[in-house]
Amino acid sequence: SRQDMDEYADNTFLKLKPFLHKKTKVLEIGTASGITMFRIAPHVGGYYGTDLSDVIMNRNRSNVAQSGLKHIKLACLAAHEINKIKDNDFDLIIINSVIQCFHGHHYLTHVLHLCLHKLAPSGHLFIGDIMDQDKKQDLIDDLTQFKFSHSQKDYQTKTDFSAELFVS
Repeated sequence: SRQDMDEYADNTFLKLKPFLHKKTKVLEIGTASGITMFRIAPHVGGYYGTDLSDVIMNRNRSNVAQSGLKHIKLACLAAHEINKIKDNDFDLIIINSVIQCFHGHHYLTHVLHLCLHKLAPSGHLFIGDIMDQDKKQDLIDDLTQFKFSHSQKDYQTKTDFSAELFVS
């Protein structure tokens, strides 16, 4: 729901608030629909958002134009392509709710190394909304039970997480 998404954005904002000011330069990997971007960008001096999807990025470009936030740059890039960004010395790099889409721990490690090269010396790397490997089976069991106990309802309940990356 919209209320859940607002709560999600507020949660991220509150965690990052101590690092946000008009000189902060932010890179977000996996901007998606811009939930985090539109909550954080008004409080910083520069925002660079990336995402893999052309469709999403075109929608974000339209929303950015309507918002009047002229300090937002957007690029359609995979996480491992952030070295194509000419800007460096980001004060904050955000990887929020996208790691589960990465195709393995080696890929994650590679992306993290690239991020470290993009960070300013006193910069911060924020990694949020990670699915916990140690709780993966509990999640699957709970969702399987929910699906079974609500089989009479028209719910679509995901129980296959074989394509998502979980991190311990």
